[in-house]
Parts: sequence; C-alpha cells; structure tokens
Amino acid sequence: MAAQFFMLVVLCAQTVSAQKFAAFDAASSSSVYSSKSFAASLAVAESSGYWCSAGHHAPGEVVSWTGEFNSRRQISGVQLRWSYAPAEVKVLTSADGGNFEEAAAWRRIARSEPSFEETVMFAGPVAAKSVMVLMRGPKPWGYFGLAGAAALAGPASFMLVSGAPGREEQCAVAGSKGLRAEACLTALVAGEGKEIFSLSDDGELKTNAGQCLGLRAGALSFQTCAGSQSAWEATADGQVRQGGMCLSLSGESIAAMDCSEAAVLGSDKFFQVAVGAQDPAAAVAVRTMGELLRASVERQRKLVARLQALLPKLATCKTSSLRSFAFRAQSVSAAGQSAKLASLGEKIGERFGPGVGEANSVLLATAKVLEAVGAASAR
Repeated sequence: MAAQFFMLVVLCAQTVSAQKFAAFDAASSSSVYSSKSFAASLAVAESSGYWCSAGHHAPGEVVSWTGEFNSRRQISGVQLRWSYAPAEVKVLTSADGGNFEEAAAWRRIARSEPSFEETVMFAGPVAAKSVMVLMRGPKPWGYFGLAGAAALAGPASFMLVSGAPGREEQCAVAGSKGLRAEACLTALVAGEGKEIFSLSDDGELKTNAGQCLGLRAGALSFQTCAGSQSAWEATADGQVRQGGMCLSLSGESIAAMDCSEAAVLGSDKFFQVAVGAQDPAAAVAVRTMGELLRASVERQRKLVARLQALLPKLATCKTSSLRSFAFRAQSVSAAGQSAKLASLGEKIGERFGPGVGEANSVLLATAKVLEAVGAASAR
C-alpha cells in the first residue's frame, strides 16, 4: 500500500511538473490587513511580500482572493504558496470575469504549519479569465495569507470553428498570407496541423508552426511572436478580438473587421474546440497506407490489362477454369456496386491514396473483363 501511495505521489508530481505556470496579471481580495503593505497584488508580484487578510475572522466567515488574466486562459489547476493557510479552501473560476463556477469543492487542509506550498487540481481543463480562492476557518495565527499564486496552464491546442451557418463547419486555417476558412473535415484530413492553434502566455494566437497572428493597419498576417502587444481575447459570446477589431468570416476568407459591424453581419463567432496536439506519426502512417493502396490499384490495373490481352485466346482454355473466373466476376461486380464510403473515408482516400472514383474504375474494369471470361465459359 505504501509503495502504491509513493507511486501515486510521483505520478502526480510528474503531472504538475509537466505543466506550464501562467502568472496572473492582477489580483484583488475581499479582506486585507493593509492595502499598502499586504495588498492582494503581492501574491502575484515577484517580491518577498505577501497578501494578508485583516484577521480576527469568525469561524464561518469566507474570505476571497482573486487572480485575474487580461484574456481567457485554459487552465487545469492553481498552485498556492501559503503564508498563513486556512482550515479549508475552495476554488472557483470564471470565463468572463464575472460569473463564477466551482472548479474545486471545499476541502480541509490537514497540514499544521502556517506556510507551505500546495497545488489544487481541477477535474479537467477549464477556460478562465479569473480564479477565485475561497478560504474559511482561521487557525491559531488568525489570518489568511498568500505569498504566491499561479495557474497551471497546459499547452492547450484548439481549432477555431466558425459559428456561421453553412453546409459544412468552417475552420480557421493558417495560410501563407494570413487566415483563411476551410471545411474542418478537409483541414483535419490533410494532416498538416494548419487548423491547430494555441494561446501563448501573453495571449497571442499561435499556429502549430510557431508563428503568431498579427494585426497591422487592419490586415491580418502571421509574424514572429512579439508578446502581449499582439494578444487576442476570446470572449464568452464567441468573438476573437484585438481591441475593437474581431475576426470575421466572409466566404473562404477571414479578415479583421470592426466588432460591432461583424456582429451585425453574424460573421464574428469563432468557438474554440479542444484538440490534441498534432501527431506527425499518425499522418505518416496514413500516407504509408495510401502508398500501399495506390500500389495495389496500379498492380490490379496491370493485371486487368494483361487479362484483356488474353481474351482472344480463351477458346483454348478448359471450361472448369472459365467457370472459376465467372464466379470471381460476380463477386467483384457486386463489390464495385456496394463500395460506398463515408465522407471522411472519401476525403482520406482522395488526399492520401487512390480516390473512390479511381478505385471504383479499376473494380469496374476488373468486373467487365471477368464477365467476358464468364461469357466465354458458357459457349
């Protein structure tokens, strides 16, 4: 049992160490001992100071400390460095900075010392603009205090899916000159990862190739990531904005437009859909399979050509052999008639291997030549 517990601790530590820490941009609290010497902001500043509550709290009184981001972040927990730990702690998150939801329920802190570090993990990643730490149950020292707080922000990847109605869902895709729209299914099948984005620590919209989306003189372009001056904000109502300009869909183009105008047109909605990081090995496997399928189709095409060349000589063949060919002709013909693939399969075939049309053409030619063999056997 002790060994199992040790392994669990090691695994948890490895999970946390693999995370990136996202610093809060601002902080506030519902109680403070002194706004000058023990302000809430000291818990996010690189200093030796710390936030401290006013103290003398009643047993059931709840005190809050809130860390805020300039733009929404994808986080999976919060790391707390207590200067004066409470008896119980609870964590809420807010995607818009105003409406909070429970991310970690009330739990009792068993450690007896006032100062230590702990990590509160959430059940899963959440999009948060604000994180509120609730404390209650003062211990003998009578205060609540934080020397440091930071969010655990994994390298979350996502697609930007347009909310505009259409026959197929449209995704933002990184092009050579900027953003463009492409059917999400087509972009996924390509296996190039151009539809995958992430937000940098500074809020920049980053492509899978490592470039950031910039906005200059009203035009979108990809550039070297330059920090918070090119940060984008994803709002709760689906806008992706920088200042008063929003991403806007128009046909196959995505441009920057005044947010109010884009909202009137209904072209301003882009929703983040979480995806795993691109796995180049998966695309390689599909390409390899496609090469094998292309080779098989080409081999079948050559065999059909050889059989067609032999048709005039069938009169000298034995009847039993011809009947065997006739049976195969019926099987291949039936297979050709029933080979209908789903749209995803069709797109994968067209991209990496022989398309459905090409494969059906070879099957049809095979069926016809075997049918001719079958007809010869009936003579």
